[in-house]
Amino acid sequence: MFGRKKHYETSKDNLEDKIEALSQRFAESMKLEIKRLKYPSLFSKEWLEVLKSLESICKIAKMESEDFDFSIPAELPKEHLEEKSESERVNTKEPVNSDLKPKPSNVTPSTTSGTNRKKKTSIQFGSNDLLGTSFNVKKPTLQQPSTHSLKNSNYDAFTSTKHKTDNFSTNDFSTSLFEKEEYSIRFIVEESKVNMLLRLMYDFRVEESNYLKGVKSYSNLVESLGLADENEVKYNMKIFELSLGTLLKYCFRSIEALQTLDIYQFLDLIALNMNADEFLAKKMIFGEEALQLQHFISFEYLKSLFVHVEKLDETKISNLVAEKKILSKAIDFISKTHDKVEENDSLICFECISIIMECETYHTAHEKFFESVESKKTLVTLENNCLKKLLTSYERKKALRAVTDQIARFKIDFMF
Repeated sequence: MFGRKKHYETSKDNLEDKIEALSQRFAESMKLEIKRLKYPSLFSKEWLEVLKSLESICKIAKMESEDFDFSIPAELPKEHLEEKSESERVNTKEPVNSDLKPKPSNVTPSTTSGTNRKKKTSIQFGSNDLLGTSFNVKKPTLQQPSTHSLKNSNYDAFTSTKHKTDNFSTNDFSTSLFEKEEYSIRFIVEESKVNMLLRLMYDFRVEESNYLKGVKSYSNLVESLGLADENEVKYNMKIFELSLGTLLKYCFRSIEALQTLDIYQFLDLIALNMNADEFLAKKMIFGEEALQLQHFISFEYLKSLFVHVEKLDETKISNLVAEKKILSKAIDFISKTHDKVEENDSLICFECISIIMECETYHTAHEKFFESVESKKTLVTLENNCLKKLLTSYERKKALRAVTDQIARFKIDFMF
C-alpha cells in the first residue's frame, strides 16, 4: 500500500515539473514572438504575417484574461477512493475516517496547468450581475467566407464569448499587471509595444475608412496581397481589427500600460471610432460580430482609462476629452445605434458616459464637454428612448447614477 502511495506522489511531482517546464518554454516562445512584432506596411505581405502573429497572441491573451482560476485537479490514491465511495454508500455527511476530510489544495493557481475552474463573483462595471440575469447571452455565429478564409485560422478560440459578457472583476483594474498571470499582456508592456500597436490600429482605421467610403477599392488589394477575391480581403481586415483590438482592450485594463500610453493618439483613435454610420455599415456586412470591432470596443477603452484616471493626469485627460468633444460624439453614437443593438450593449455605452461624468473636472466645468445644446437635448431624449429600460436593478442604477443625475439637471434647464 505504501509503495503505491509513494509511486503516486512521485508521479504527481514529475507531472508538475513537466508542466512547469512546458509553461516556461511556452512563455519564452511567446515573448520572442511579441519581441519580433514590428510596424508593417499596411495591406502588404508583411502585414499578413503580422496579422497571423497578432491572431496567435490574441488567443493566448484571451485565455489568460478570462475570469477563471485554474488549478491542477487533486487525485486520491486508489485506497482512499474506495473508502470514500464506501462512506458515500452509507449516506453520511462526513467521511468515516477523519483523515479523509477534504483538505485545501496547496497548488498555486496557474493559467497553464489543469482544467478546474471557479468563476469569481465581484460586481463591477460590465459584470454579469450588472448586466442582469434575465437576458439570454448567445455566442455569436461567425460569418466567414465559405471558400475564402485565412489558412490555419481558428478564430473561435478568442471570439467564443461576446465582448459584452466580459467580466471586469476587481482584480482586472486594481491588481498590478505584474501580480496577475496575464503573461502575454505583460510581455507587450515590457517590450514597449503598446504605443506601436495603438498607432498601428489608428493608421489601419484611417485606411479602412477610405475603403468603407469607396475612396479606395478592395479589388486593388486582391493582387497585392495574393488573396482570392475581395471577400477574403475583407475577412483578413476583420481578423486584424478583432485581434489587435482585443489585445489593446486587455492592455488598457492595466495601469502600467496606461502610464506609458500616448494619450493624444489614444483619444484620436476614440474620436475616429465614434462614427455611427461606419458602425451600421459594418453591421450590415458582419452582423453581430460588428459589436466586437473598434466602434463599440472603444467604449471599453475609454472606460478603462477613466477607471484609472485618478492615478494618471486627470486634469489633462479630461481637458483633452472635452477638447475633442468625445462625450458629445458618444451620445450621438448611442442615439443612432441603441435601437440596432441589444440592451446590454447600450448599457456598456452608458457605463462609459457615467464614469466620465463622475470625474472632478466634469463636475467643475461640464459645459465644455458638450459640443452644443443639441447634444444635451439628445442625452435627455435618450432617457425615455433607451435608458429607463436599462435601470432594472440596484447595481445598474448605482453604475448609471451620474448619467441619470445629469439628465435630471438638463430637464430642469430645458423645462422638459
